[in-house]
Amino acid sequence: LQPAALADLAGGDRETNAYARWTTLSYLSVEPSVILRYLSLLTFPSGLCVDHVVDPPRSILAAGIWAPALALAFLTGWTLKTLRHPDGARRTFAFCAAWFLITLSPTSSILPILDAMAERRLYLPGFGFHLALALAYFRIFRFKPLLLCGAMHLGALGVATLARNQVYQDPLVFWQAAVGSYPRNARAQNNLANVFYERGNMDDALRHYLLAVAIDPAYAGSYTNLGNIYISRGDDASAFSWYKKAVDTNPTIAGLHVNLGNIYYRRGEADRALAQFRQAAGLDPNYAEARYSTGLALEAKKDL
Repeated sequence: LQPAALADLAGGDRETNAYARWTTLSYLSVEPSVILRYLSLLTFPSGLCVDHVVDPPRSILAAGIWAPALALAFLTGWTLKTLRHPDGARRTFAFCAAWFLITLSPTSSILPILDAMAERRLYLPGFGFHLALALAYFRIFRFKPLLLCGAMHLGALGVATLARNQVYQDPLVFWQAAVGSYPRNARAQNNLANVFYERGNMDDALRHYLLAVAIDPAYAGSYTNLGNIYISRGDDASAFSWYKKAVDTNPTIAGLHVNLGNIYYRRGEADRALAQFRQAAGLDPNYAEARYSTGLALEAKKDL
């Protein structure tokens, strides 16, 4: 009999608690620039990325903080004023702006979320932007000199959509694009390594896992995945070292304890293996592998 299989390849968030990365003030201070980037991406989707990295600011007095804040304050003020304008067309544009700002506010205001910027959050706010864009096109197309500009914009959006669709066709290209946009993104490096691992390219997988932990030494997932590589190579000693780092970094993940316990089990150290398996079962009572491995360790101790 053998202990349970390795835990799945780890991906996931950089932290388990948003407040470990952000304060309310630091999160609020970066969101105006994030909102302007959202508007830029909606206007023309250049620089799209599945996993943007926005770091807390070193100082809230930096120009990169207060300049976007002033621009957003101007947009908010214009929206509130124009909502009461007698001209219906202007009120419609103001409604679009209000829709965009209000529907974006739960993720771009004072409540920190692990990732300060994520393109998927634009699905609902994007309705307001695109309604305003459609109204603008309706007006532009009345004037022949501006007709070419509108047609070129629409054509460019179509080309960009086709190009982006190609990125989504292959997980390898997908995560290479993310790493290309943010080389110091530990999660993207880890997930790119996962693709190499799943395709049997262990050398490239190892390189990107090492990059991930070099970027973020607290990234437990990559330590786990490094251990998995060395297990596949039959090097339990190196695997043990990486699994131990994973457990030390985040002792609350049940699968990490199972991985460590498996190595103790193969070494014949049933007591230590049992301690790890029981800790895993305590963290996740429904974790079948932890229960199964606990039984094997008890059998090894002749404790039936």
